[in-house]
Amino acid sequence: MTQLLHNIPFWLLGLILLSLGCDPAIENLPTQKLDFSCVQLFDEQGQTMGTYGGCTTSPDWGKITLSGEEQSFLAFSDTVGLAGTVAATITQLAISPNPVTRNGALFFSLRSTTPDQAVKLKIAIIDEDKNVLGQYSLRTTTNSHNNAIQINEGTYPPGKFYRVYYRASSQGHANLFEGFGNILVCKKQIIDGNIDGGDCF
Repeated sequence: MTQLLHNIPFWLLGLILLSLGCDPAIENLPTQKLDFSCVQLFDEQGQTMGTYGGCTTSPDWGKITLSGEEQSFLAFSDTVGLAGTVAATITQLAISPNPVTRNGALFFSLRSTTPDQAVKLKIAIIDEDKNVLGQYSLRTTTNSHNNAIQINEGTYPPGKFYRVYYRASSQGHANLFEGFGNILVCKKQIIDGNIDGGDCF
């Protein structure tokens, strides 16, 4: 084997070793973008207006087991403690409205069969390229309608889709409820689920 290596020109040996340590197919893989082919629509009161995209139903805003990559978006440090929180039974993260108007507020509420239960909620919002645009952590109570995130157009330009990841936790329970949902930001408020009337794209 040693004699064989001595007979190979140095430049050719280097080329062989380089090709063995490098797989162009792996290096050139594009970053997989998120799928926004289905968006649940809600009016200002949180009532459903159907779906937008290639779907009729969607699991968005329910309990969805997150992958390791998705969990990493929620792995940011914060100062919100768990003291006094309880293991509430949560069934949904309700939002309104969706689409949300640029520079408007996205309201959200953790729905539960037992209201007024204190929990901790972490939220991360990313774009289709998986860039983290916002991370939020707060103490809230189940069925509360006073929680909102301001969707300013400097951070969340209109005409684009975004994904919201969420996890609720309590003292002794690191993961009471987690999942994600898609939102769309439009320039105007839409009426009756009519995306075309909201100057969304």
